[in-house]
Amino acid sequence: MASEEHTVVGIASELPVEEAETAVLVEDSKNFHRNSLPLAEDPEDEGPFAPDVFRSECWYEDGNIVLIAECVAFRVHRGLLAQHSTIFHDLFSVPQPCTDASELIEGCPVVHLSDTSDDVERLLRALYDGPSAFKYGERLSFSSIAPLLELAHKYNIEALRDDMVLRMRTVFCHQFSVFKSSAEFIYSPEGYTERILRSTALEIVPSRDAIRSVELIRLIGETMMLPMAFYLCTLLPAATLISGSKLPNGRMAYLSPGDLAHCMEARVVLALRAYKARERISLFRGTETCVSSNAHGCGPGIESVFGSPRATRDVDNVSTHALTDWGKRIKRMAWLCKSCRTGLVEENNACQRHVWEKLPEDLGLVVPGWNAAVETAT
Repeated sequence: MASEEHTVVGIASELPVEEAETAVLVEDSKNFHRNSLPLAEDPEDEGPFAPDVFRSECWYEDGNIVLIAECVAFRVHRGLLAQHSTIFHDLFSVPQPCTDASELIEGCPVVHLSDTSDDVERLLRALYDGPSAFKYGERLSFSSIAPLLELAHKYNIEALRDDMVLRMRTVFCHQFSVFKSSAEFIYSPEGYTERILRSTALEIVPSRDAIRSVELIRLIGETMMLPMAFYLCTLLPAATLISGSKLPNGRMAYLSPGDLAHCMEARVVLALRAYKARERISLFRGTETCVSSNAHGCGPGIESVFGSPRATRDVDNVSTHALTDWGKRIKRMAWLCKSCRTGLVEENNACQRHVWEKLPEDLGLVVPGWNAAVETAT
């Protein structure tokens, strides 16, 4: 990722530093809404920034530093920033030259940030409000935590970064047992148009979040999370993988050429694995201890429910979702005898486990420890 520079006026000349979506917030705080008024009403008092810069309501009268992102200014406390961020701490520790009055806003030195104003608002809200900024115990959207994690990484805000990473690990997990116990795929509320991955802590909408997740995971260096992020990308149409996805802040997220190639190739492999998994389940003929009232046992009923993909030859609707969990459908099959239901659930788990073990390889990734971390599902 290209290094960025923040122009600092009155602090130092230049120092290099490295949408459900309101769910991340307890509620929109009035202290963080943008104010449409310029910094000063008297043109003679506006200073060099006021004609183009608007004051946010994150503007503390006792603040002693002004952050400017895009055209929005935030008057905050340098002590708070320095306490949470080693980057700001080091920045503020640099001895300061005498500052010309024209380089101040209401007597405060100015730091220009290259981040979007919306993302800076989210970050400041998290720092000022602390735990109350989040609905702990409730599911957050990936699009709401991604900007926080990116800026926490950029400015080395360790506690915030760690919290966001823990949330991500509940869905971008590397252990099969964790995947089975804490994460699940559901269909989008809008209909059977998209599968959403969620845990009790986080929700991922692939069309909006998958490509962004690869970018972010590579940024923070969490290699163990990459296979699930890549897997979500393989669920997207090829056109989306190539053209990228638009983020809530207006930026486009793209896969690198190498990652794009891996995902395109993996779509074929995973489609074949999904085909084989469904065929294996549809051909399950029941257990030796089957006590079905049907003379032919539970087997024919199982095939009629799942259908043999080989028999239907439905190649136009081949899915790349090789981790499909048929457990809920199996539970709804009330006519199954207890023995065959248990056997079919075990067959379903075995299909998923096999896909899981092969996932990094199928995606063209080298993830040390992935296979060693795989646990036998109970």
